[in-house]
Amino acid sequence: MSTPQDVPTHGFRHDPMGWALSDEAPEAAIVRKQVLRRPAEGDEQVLSDAIGALLAGQNSDGGFGEEGKETAGALLKMLDLGVASSARELRAAGEALGRRVAAGATSTCAGDEATELPMAIGDARALCGIGETAAPELHATLRWHADNVDLWINRGCPWGQAATITALAAGRGVLDIEDGLREALTWASEAVNGAGCISYFDPWSFVEIAATTDHPLAGAMLRKQLTLILRTQSPDGGWTMPDWWPTSQNSTVVFRALSRHGLLDVLRGLPPLPPGYKIGRTVATPAGDLWGLAWDGQAWWTCDEATNTAISFSGADGAVLRTVELPQGAGRGLGCWDGAPTLAQGSPWEKDPKRIVRVDPRTGACLAEMSLDCLNHAGGVAAVDGHVWVADSFFGRLFCFDGDGEVVREHVSLAGPLPVGLAADGDTLWHDDLWVPFFIRTGLDDGGQFVDCIEKPFREPFAPKPYGGVTRGMGHNDEGLWVIDREHGRIIQVGSAAPDGVAA
Repeated sequence: MSTPQDVPTHGFRHDPMGWALSDEAPEAAIVRKQVLRRPAEGDEQVLSDAIGALLAGQNSDGGFGEEGKETAGALLKMLDLGVASSARELRAAGEALGRRVAAGATSTCAGDEATELPMAIGDARALCGIGETAAPELHATLRWHADNVDLWINRGCPWGQAATITALAAGRGVLDIEDGLREALTWASEAVNGAGCISYFDPWSFVEIAATTDHPLAGAMLRKQLTLILRTQSPDGGWTMPDWWPTSQNSTVVFRALSRHGLLDVLRGLPPLPPGYKIGRTVATPAGDLWGLAWDGQAWWTCDEATNTAISFSGADGAVLRTVELPQGAGRGLGCWDGAPTLAQGSPWEKDPKRIVRVDPRTGACLAEMSLDCLNHAGGVAAVDGHVWVADSFFGRLFCFDGDGEVVREHVSLAGPLPVGLAADGDTLWHDDLWVPFFIRTGLDDGGQFVDCIEKPFREPFAPKPYGGVTRGMGHNDEGLWVIDREHGRIIQVGSAAPDGVAA
């Protein structure tokens, strides 16, 4: 597949103005007032109500949250809602944050964890946003991050990179930190892959970078992320996710980013993006509450959650070949290792032991058991070159085990942020990603090497359609990539719909 193009050839599948001009939520009111400059009747009241709800949580000293720990976030939210930097409540919050900084309450370790800085980078961004930029602690924090990009870039939590880059962009007028910002944005713009992602980092947090700075490198990065943005749009034209959804995805950020970099009207004028997948051969599946899909070299295996069994069925016509009872345990992933069904077990919300269980394909008896205590949430399973790989579906990393259960590689990143299901394809892995609408193929030499991706034909069950979620099972054989289509009681072979791949 090709990578995204600098000049897009296709635009939105749904007119984003449909959401922007009709949605009644504060996010849409922000877009109408601040981005489109077309406020609707009632928008001021909507925003006023949202601001009032936020200010209801302000402490008597001006801060927010226990011991003022949520003050920076509240400041940024007030600015987002359009509160003037001169507003009394905002000034009081800024003063409260300044007192916390002066008292040393916001100090944090950075980069290699050996450097202690006087304030967290999110606090620095908030102070820059309200124009309170005189504090020496702020200068020290911005200066260290600008001068030591190599110590924090491409590491840390899924949101840390973007939080730091947006803070540096906000501090451009405070110090001469242009070189550090350019270095960080160069990394980000070059690191975005053909799925619009950067390894295990939340891709939507990088869209937010583009929404907050007009730096040309941010624009270049955004154009590469169109492959993601165009495929996650809701039928109502927006991108807003439920409040509980853990990524940074929302419609306001997308509108701001596209408008700031001159892409909103361009994309509206292009032909709609066609589907990025095609469905090939299909095979009926056995009855049951099925999860997991794995090829043993001759037939498919799946599991029935209702009966705690593994079922082998024909890849030609779906005929059931055998059914075996499984060892007790919450199933999290299914693969085949040396011809035997291999499960990752252990609910992350219960006290079940986290383990790999390799079972006899004739009897279901346990052939081998290995601990997965090194994982937070056990996820997908796949075997490559005699080793078994298991996804940690909380941290978005993989662990590789040898036949003795020893970890031979750990914390390996793939080309998408949150792998759940896995399927081996030669010496590469396909994964179903919880945060993006693709099945993504990654090389394993060094981890994170994007090879290919296919848009998902459906997404379930963790998010409302058409957003990214997980299918109940994926596997690979000589015909290609297969996934469970539970709605229609079948497995389907999926491929890319066009030779130019996922490029926008």
